[in-house]
Amino acid sequence: MPGVTPDSRNATGLDKAGPNAANFFEKPSHPFRRLGGIRAATGFARALAMVPPWYLEDPASARGRARARRFSRVLLNGFGVHVERVGTAPTAGTTLYVANHVSWTDIFAMIASVNANFVAKTEVGTWPLVGPISKRLGTLFVARGNRSGVAAQAAAIRDRLSAGGNLVLFPEGTTSTGRDVQPFRTSLMSAAAAAAQVQPVSIVYTDRQGRPLNDAMMDRVSWVGDASFLPSARLIAPMAVRAEITLLDPIAGDILTDRKALTAAAHDAIRTHYTTRRSAISSETSSEVASAGAANRAA
Repeated sequence: MPGVTPDSRNATGLDKAGPNAANFFEKPSHPFRRLGGIRAATGFARALAMVPPWYLEDPASARGRARARRFSRVLLNGFGVHVERVGTAPTAGTTLYVANHVSWTDIFAMIASVNANFVAKTEVGTWPLVGPISKRLGTLFVARGNRSGVAAQAAAIRDRLSAGGNLVLFPEGTTSTGRDVQPFRTSLMSAAAAAAQVQPVSIVYTDRQGRPLNDAMMDRVSWVGDASFLPSARLIAPMAVRAEITLLDPIAGDILTDRKALTAAAHDAIRTHYTTRRSAISSETSSEVASAGAANRAA
């Protein structure tokens, strides 16, 4: 299974995050925050400049897809997010990509990494920036929480897969804090029977050296609850992080017709990789605290 071995160095996203890591960059006068704002504005402007020629292309064409990937990378780079894909995407038959979900940045990171459209809750279509781009890419919007419409939603996903279109599904149904991978909902996974394979994807945020972010830094990256888009973007802008998109072993065969077994297999694969990548944090943090305590006692 492709993956990245956790680094044994400090997993903070900073050299020494310390107890006040959650307040890093918080002051409006902090130079990194000002520079981050300038960088984000520049990246946003560069991405917007790419929109007119992109809209002249068929979004499903090779050129249209290439423009979408470049747009996504330029936009994320402006916000200090560098995308790195680990592993090879399937090339035979249609694929249902299944991934954990932490932030709005996941969407653009996936656009930059794989050739697929999205299954998203209806509200996504109303989000600033993400909404118009999602519509342009042919996102399949579903009413999450509408139990009476689940069968129709699964049928729509099956139809898209049967027509040869790859799709990305976030089966947690919402974003998380990134502390762990939440349980996957099984309701829409029945549509996977129309795909050649299900491709589990682990999305992990690290610093530029590949060290997983600590909880304080993850709080800046994650987009949860009723948080608005612009405040979230301002929190991310001063950072320098990497969105690690790891394509795990594809799942194929008879299990695709068993939505509960398939959901469990995909969740186990993604959660195992995700927690392994983040497991270095607790041990390293404990070592640093112990070292600091010993130094204080010696002093």
